[in-house]
Amino acid sequence: MRWLRSALRPFVDVFVTSLASSVLFVWGFLSGPNSFLVASSVLVLGIVSYAGSITRLPRWRVFAATWLGWLPAVTVAHLWVADISNLGVLPLVGYLALFPAAYAWIAYSIGIRVGARFVRRDLLFFRPVLILGALPIVWIGIEVLRGELLWGGYAFHLLAHATTVDWPVPVFGSRLGAYGVGLVLLVQQLMFFVVYAAVLHIVGRKTAGLLLGLGAGVVVVYITHFVVAFLINFVLTLGRADESDRPAVAIAVIQTNIPQSNREVWSTDSRLETLEFIERLSREAVAERPDLAAIVIPETMYPGYLGLVPEAIAEQERTPIGIDGVPAAVFPFRLLTLQAELGVPMLVGAEAIEDVAIIENSETGRLSIETGDTYNSAFVIADGRVHPQRFDKIHLTPFGEVMPLISRWEWLEQRLLAIGARGMTFGLSKGERFTTVELGESGDRQPLRAATPICFEATSSRTVRRLVYDAEGERQADVIINLTNDGWFSDHDAGREAHLLAVRWRAIELGTPIVRAANTGISCVIDAHGRVIERLEPRTEGLLIAEVPIAVPNAAGSTAYARYGNVVGWACLVITIGITVWTFVPARRRASAEAGVSDESDKNERTEPASDDQNESS
Repeated sequence: MRWLRSALRPFVDVFVTSLASSVLFVWGFLSGPNSFLVASSVLVLGIVSYAGSITRLPRWRVFAATWLGWLPAVTVAHLWVADISNLGVLPLVGYLALFPAAYAWIAYSIGIRVGARFVRRDLLFFRPVLILGALPIVWIGIEVLRGELLWGGYAFHLLAHATTVDWPVPVFGSRLGAYGVGLVLLVQQLMFFVVYAAVLHIVGRKTAGLLLGLGAGVVVVYITHFVVAFLINFVLTLGRADESDRPAVAIAVIQTNIPQSNREVWSTDSRLETLEFIERLSREAVAERPDLAAIVIPETMYPGYLGLVPEAIAEQERTPIGIDGVPAAVFPFRLLTLQAELGVPMLVGAEAIEDVAIIENSETGRLSIETGDTYNSAFVIADGRVHPQRFDKIHLTPFGEVMPLISRWEWLEQRLLAIGARGMTFGLSKGERFTTVELGESGDRQPLRAATPICFEATSSRTVRRLVYDAEGERQADVIINLTNDGWFSDHDAGREAHLLAVRWRAIELGTPIVRAANTGISCVIDAHGRVIERLEPRTEGLLIAEVPIAVPNAAGSTAYARYGNVVGWACLVITIGITVWTFVPARRRASAEAGVSDESDKNERTEPASDDQNESS
């Protein structure tokens, strides 16, 4: 049994380290958030994996132990998925745990590549800057892979999301984006680690050395942090427009609180109650602020049956179709009448159902409905009618609205839904145009240009950037209005907070304020620096009326990120791929070279590790 214990011990050590780092990572989001805990967990995992290469454990075991260690914490962070699909939560957390496992595997492979002798020298004399400096790049490269590429992208719980938005984070964020800020945080933590260990090596590991190392690390990190931020801010704001005089508009957000269980089977009585709620709060909003630029209703919270496409409304008016004795035409009629009465444009989340045809059977007299493509859309209602302009959601939510790859085979998709998510349907079509909508056309108001990313789409930096700026880089939106239905999170408010943390980075990156209208919350207003200035609490009904400072309309008001995009993130991904390849190719060369080395070089190879061992003993 001794051989079994000796074989399992390195595996168990990696598992325990991975479990501890994952707990720190998730706790860093649940407790604040706390970027220090999150960044520390990432670096600890990388450094320990790099150092563990001395054990010569097979790489697949390192990957497996890290994957198993991260599973519990990732599961806790995604418990809300179980309310949608008990079966679906297992493959999701298994998939997400692959990414920290890949990070540990690459860090371990770097150690294998440079050799145990080099690793010992790094850790003993502390010269790891060139090697350990790769760890922040690798982590961010893997984040980009998860958040932007694979399975449509899943940009939740990025490292940068755990930061506060106090100065100078917006300075870095508007230049580097969320991935770039994550890289800065990891480099800072690495600097702290380097300074701390260097002081310990010089002074010794007594109490004075420990305290001096901590103090020196903190001072160096913060001085560097603020000096670099100041220089970036000074250089890159030369010639930019003064943003202190931004004009402001008043916008009202109606927060509905309809549980997802009710939405899946939305009864006629519940639909009528929702319509009455919208009517009542809309009138309250206009009574309080007659100068409103818009009233916003969350994603798919229009309570009617066949969406808001004008042709579908006309078809409902043409026929007497209804459910539970209520004509379907009642819903669009009352909403359009309400808007005409108030005189304030409305931005409404609703389905766009094309080619609606209500057909009466000549023999039985029964009515049937035929439809074409269905989109998740944002509609503008003004002057008592639905305007032709609308935005159709482009970035469909992976596993929420579409199954990546699997949706190509409808029979397979339906079987998987029947097994793991009974009651859900994936019938939405993908929007094709990066269009904005104009609000404020009623009366003498100047139109307000709004980008309207829907739900999970607002976590995609490239999608929102393309909505706010056209293909030529010209600003085409003054404000971002995010319509979302966060009823999927059930009573897990941590999921709602994580969604909000991701969305606020679009404001920082693009220098554009965000108005968020969320079913079940969190509805809020976020300024152009990512600060939440007003919000409604989750799982409550309510009305939010806020002054929103709109973006500077000219090119001088754009951020560096808006102009150049996610350069840092993609660069990290390319470097990560290069590092991964580098850890393999030379390893095979070294194996063949070692077979033909001269006797003299063999002697050198034998004597140098002994010298390291002497240093360790001293």
